[in-house]
Amino acid sequence: MCITLIFFSHTQIVLRLAAAIPAFYWAVGWLFVRRSPWAKIWIWWSVLWGLISLGLWTAFLPPA
Repeated sequence: MCITLIFFSHTQIVLRLAAAIPAFYWAVGWLFVRRSPWAKIWIWWSVLWGLISLGLWTAFLPPA
Protein backbone atom coordinates (compact mmCIF):
# COMPACT_ATOMS: atom_id res chain seq x y z
CA MET A 1 0.00 0.00 0.00
CA CYS A 2 2.80 2.44 0.82
CA ILE A 3 4.44 2.00 -2.58
CA THR A 4 1.11 2.68 -4.27
CA LEU A 5 0.65 5.83 -2.18
CA ILE A 6 4.15 7.11 -2.87
CA PHE A 7 4.32 6.52 -6.61
CA PHE A 8 0.78 6.39 -7.97
CA SER A 9 -1.51 8.54 -5.82
CA HIS A 10 -2.54 12.16 -5.87
CA THR A 11 -1.61 14.32 -2.86
CA GLN A 12 -5.20 14.54 -1.63
CA ILE A 13 -5.55 10.76 -1.67
CA VAL A 14 -2.30 10.35 0.27
CA LEU A 15 -3.37 12.88 2.91
CA ARG A 16 -6.75 11.24 3.40
CA LEU A 17 -5.36 7.72 3.65
CA ALA A 18 -2.44 8.75 5.86
CA ALA A 19 -4.93 9.95 8.48
CA ALA A 20 -6.32 6.40 8.69
CA ILE A 21 -3.02 4.54 9.12
CA PRO A 22 -2.62 3.50 12.79
CA ALA A 23 1.18 3.22 12.55
CA PHE A 24 1.36 6.97 12.09
CA TYR A 25 -0.41 7.58 15.41
CA TRP A 26 1.67 4.90 17.13
CA ALA A 27 4.82 6.70 15.99
CA VAL A 28 3.50 10.00 17.34
CA GLY A 29 2.61 8.30 20.63
CA TRP A 30 6.14 6.90 20.79
CA LEU A 31 7.49 10.44 20.37
CA PHE A 32 5.35 11.62 23.28
CA VAL A 33 6.53 8.77 25.49
CA ARG A 34 10.16 9.66 24.72
CA ARG A 35 9.37 13.36 25.34
CA SER A 36 10.85 14.22 21.99
CA PRO A 37 10.77 17.85 20.82
CA TRP A 38 9.29 16.50 17.59
CA ALA A 39 6.11 15.65 19.49
CA LYS A 40 5.47 19.35 20.22
CA ILE A 41 6.28 20.23 16.63
CA TRP A 42 3.76 17.63 15.44
CA ILE A 43 1.05 19.06 17.73
CA TRP A 44 1.64 22.62 16.51
CA TRP A 45 1.70 21.47 12.90
CA SER A 46 -1.57 19.55 13.35
CA VAL A 47 -3.29 22.55 14.94
CA LEU A 48 -2.02 24.88 12.22
CA TRP A 49 -3.00 22.45 9.46
CA GLY A 50 -6.46 22.04 10.99
CA LEU A 51 -7.06 25.79 11.18
CA ILE A 52 -5.86 26.36 7.62
CA SER A 53 -7.99 23.44 6.37
CA LEU A 54 -11.03 24.81 8.19
CA GLY A 55 -10.57 28.17 6.50
CA LEU A 56 -10.11 26.58 3.10
CA TRP A 57 -13.15 24.32 3.48
CA THR A 58 -15.36 27.26 4.43
CA ALA A 59 -14.22 29.00 1.23
CA PHE A 60 -14.95 25.80 -0.77
CA LEU A 61 -11.26 25.34 -1.62
CA PRO A 62 -9.33 22.04 -1.42
CA PRO A 63 -7.15 21.80 1.71
CA ALA A 64 -4.37 19.72 0.17
